[in-house]
Amino acid sequence: MIYAMLCFILALGCSTNIKLITKVNSVLIFLFLSGAYSYGYDWIRYREYYENVFLAGDTSTWLYEPGFSLIMFMTKSFSLDYQWVVITCSLILTINLYEFALKNKYRNFCLFYCFCIFGFMEFAEQIRQGVAITFVLVSTYYLSNEKNKKFVIYVLLASMFHVSSILCLAFWPLKKIYRKFNPVIITLIMVLIGGISIYAFKFIIENINLFGVSGFIAEKLQGYASSDGSDSGILSFGLLLNIMVICVAALSTQVNRSHHYLAVFFSVFVIESKAISIAYRFSYYGYTFIYESFEWMYGLRKARIFNRLALITILLVFAFKPLLNPVYREIFNDYHSYWLSGIIPLPDFREMRTERCSTLVDNGIQYCGDFK
Repeated sequence: MIYAMLCFILALGCSTNIKLITKVNSVLIFLFLSGAYSYGYDWIRYREYYENVFLAGDTSTWLYEPGFSLIMFMTKSFSLDYQWVVITCSLILTINLYEFALKNKYRNFCLFYCFCIFGFMEFAEQIRQGVAITFVLVSTYYLSNEKNKKFVIYVLLASMFHVSSILCLAFWPLKKIYRKFNPVIITLIMVLIGGISIYAFKFIIENINLFGVSGFIAEKLQGYASSDGSDSGILSFGLLLNIMVICVAALSTQVNRSHHYLAVFFSVFVIESKAISIAYRFSYYGYTFIYESFEWMYGLRKARIFNRLALITILLVFAFKPLLNPVYREIFNDYHSYWLSGIIPLPDFREMRTERCSTLVDNGIQYCGDFK
């Protein structure tokens, strides 16, 4: 319920472009994300690793990217609870979101867009990639404004939290290709290459042992391959939503900017990537370009009210799409705020872990167990 309320508050904020509202909404986002105590499922492995494996003075136990490991180092050095890792990540994430919003014309719509697309899954659940995504958001602004050095710096910062974001460096040469050649033809070629690459990658992962890769990495990759890319699959209600996004991106190509054609490619790639979870995760980064198409349509003078209401509706549906998955329906209203723990006692995280693991097992997902 708290998540739903915040989505609607951010939607109402779209009615104005006042900077004060941007600040207030950014604070609300931070309080929601940083206060999310044992929310979702990824925290189970992170907390277990933080409490039982990670040693601040032994870098051999630093299994995650350096940015995330450094945060753990600082919090563990002060003997702080794992929740302070969440708080620190949420602070970095919110600062990046606020910076990105200020760099765009419709700042409050920008915040609303980012939270609806990323808020539930990436920001509150997959926190490492959530932080990385916010760095990539800012990086694409610099790329579109020919500030390529800053673009590279922000992508590298993103990779310090989730190594997959290093692939976003490809945005730079892609932009040059789009400018040099016919963007329509390039988009069609990219869509074809994207589809072939995903299924080739899936074949490789499913047969990873043939390539001499084993152990933790092989198990993790095979886990990605055996799971669907999204909670609703390729042929689903989610597909209709993705088609709407494609339509918005395609309409924005009237401006004939490379970023809008990249938005078309990534909006199609989102559908293609549902064949394999690891590719679907990479498709998140494409929403940074899709935002420019949404902002273009949001700013149209013709049929302004209709366009804006349509975009807000699409984004609200995006925000609640995770509820199609029974795993996430179970936790939707189970929000406990760390900041209110002095008034409303927090539940025992061990009991919550048992409940979460039981939900996963009931849905055929083997996620819990000893950290390796």
